[in-house]
Amino acid sequence: MAGRGAPAALLEAEGISDEQLLEMLRACGLHSPLGQKVYQRLLRYELAALTSWMSSGLIWHKIAALTRAKSGAVYTGRSNWSAQEADELRKDTVAQGLLELDKIVFGGWDPALGAGLKTYFTNRCLWIFLNNYKKLLRTKKIMLVPLEEAPLAHHSDPQDVVVARETAREALSKLPAEMQMILQLRAEDYTNREIAELVGITEKAVEGRLHRYYERNQRGGYDEQ
Repeated sequence: MAGRGAPAALLEAEGISDEQLLEMLRACGLHSPLGQKVYQRLLRYELAALTSWMSSGLIWHKIAALTRAKSGAVYTGRSNWSAQEADELRKDTVAQGLLELDKIVFGGWDPALGAGLKTYFTNRCLWIFLNNYKKLLRTKKIMLVPLEEAPLAHHSDPQDVVVARETAREALSKLPAEMQMILQLRAEDYTNREIAELVGITEKAVEGRLHRYYERNQRGGYDEQ
């Protein structure tokens, strides 16, 4: 079998090849001592890896490589989560990945294709992380006012600037939730394509909403139809 002499990434001390590991897991099941050992090692490794990648920003290089390989399109996010949100993202991602471990061992993973179990599991967790990140963005409250929305150019007094920003913030809060999210993401330099994917509408719809917003805002009011 291919790779018979190479030790498995997770069980180097035992000297088990990926093919042997798969055969043993399928024979004895994930509830066996071997299955539980693999489960615990994957859990510890993936939590540590996500913690490191999210802290350093490397997570987005991993995601970009994954999305490029699948569709040719590169997805790049922003590490704009709170400490609590980061912790939830990590734990939810690994928990969901481990729930799929049975499907991975008994169907999805084929070591003959070149990926060891740890690599295969990590790639699956990266997809889960991306989906969870998108869900997080959809539920995040709008915290910033886009700079172009704050009428600051004709204000020199700091107090006037504060009032102008608060006025813009209040006006933004009256917009439909979807429009608030579009403006928030646009202010954070997301592309229209990325915004469309996050909001769940087409890129043309994003362009249309932004065009109508700026056009009506210049006329002194906005009313989304």
